[in-house]
Amino acid sequence: MNLTPANISAHLRKGLAPAYFVFGDEPLLVAESLDLIRAAARRQGFDERESHIVSDARFKWDNLQAGLNNLSLFSNRKIF
Repeated sequence: MNLTPANISAHLRKGLAPAYFVFGDEPLLVAESLDLIRAAARRQGFDERESHIVSDARFKWDNLQAGLNNLSLFSNRKIF
């Protein structure tokens, strides 16, 4: 499903999807969309967040896998 900045709020009111890939040519719209997703996740009990930015071919995918396997002692749900 493709979401636009105009319809993401309505989508998030129905609940969170398992994953979101946020991208675009307008940095402000990307940032605002991420803020909306994070706020919806916080309301649903996601207390911790971990970010990975893939910017080139040298990205270490093992770090991503390690983060997914790392369970938190202080949070039940994590935004990844």
